[in-house]
Amino acid sequence: MKNQTSVSIIIPAYNAEKWIERCIKSCINQTYKNIEIIIINDGSQDNTDELCQYYVSMDNRIIYKNIDNVGVSNARKLGLDISNSSYILFLDSDDYINNDCIEILISYKDYDLIIGQANYVNNHNEILSNTKYEIKKNIISSYLRGKLPTSLWPILFKKKILDEEYLVSNLKVSEDFIILSRIITKTKKIKVINDKVYNQVRHNLSTTANLTNEKFRDHYNAHKFVEEIFTSKLNERYKKDIDIFQLNHLYNLIVIFSPYIKLHEKTINTRNFFLKNISIKKKLLLTLYFLGIFNKKNYFLIMKLLKKLKYKNSHE
Repeated sequence: MKNQTSVSIIIPAYNAEKWIERCIKSCINQTYKNIEIIIINDGSQDNTDELCQYYVSMDNRIIYKNIDNVGVSNARKLGLDISNSSYILFLDSDDYINNDCIEILISYKDYDLIIGQANYVNNHNEILSNTKYEIKKNIISSYLRGKLPTSLWPILFKKKILDEEYLVSNLKVSEDFIILSRIITKTKKIKVINDKVYNQVRHNLSTTANLTNEKFRDHYNAHKFVEEIFTSKLNERYKKDIDIFQLNHLYNLIVIFSPYIKLHEKTINTRNFFLKNISIKKKLLLTLYFLGIFNKKNYFLIMKLLKKLKYKNSHE
């Protein structure tokens, strides 16, 4: 263990009493033992503090800070400042990792970022779907085409690159997207593996149930910031990648019924949504949108139809 590379798992927690125990246990039970588990309780008003205190008494690898509410971005930054390790894994308090997560990821420690795969699970730990991250052509192209994550999971980071590029923001959503975009443009030492190491919990909430006007605005502004990062640095060879990037974002705005749809549409250089690497589902919804017949009723009806067609094809 003395010769093992140390890894910090940073967990920002806010009102996480329903799931924080599962999250912590998944860290304690790692097959790779040279870890420190840094929990930042970001001003929780429930029993998160009591639960965390219990596990602190059970495992001396846990470093725990109970602070006033400063937001997830600042909470992660505090964890980063506390860390004594060479590598960092960010873990949301309602998610959990597989027991061999760190052991698998750290085996590729020559890279700056090691990206694993994640399962999307429901509240009963049943797998709904999983990610299919991959690098095709090159890193920048893959990122713009949506082939790489836009969140800080399921990724093991070399701490040095986070120290240089981590950006604290006041955004309510999408700050991960900005941080990753900054890093993607700075390093080519990125490895994508096929191992599923992370479990992201999908709670029984509507996609738009917790979206406020402020979050809609932050989501849009984060994308504009990222767009400027890439368009200011990339040459003509990435034009098609940027077109796909823009159309994917328009699709995302449509499915959450963002008030910024029309504003983003004006910035799109092409309506060629029959480009490769755009899924049939996205082509269909974008077509309906540009024809002016898209609405919430159409969306849910089409999703049901596509689900039935997918099921039928898989059983023929």
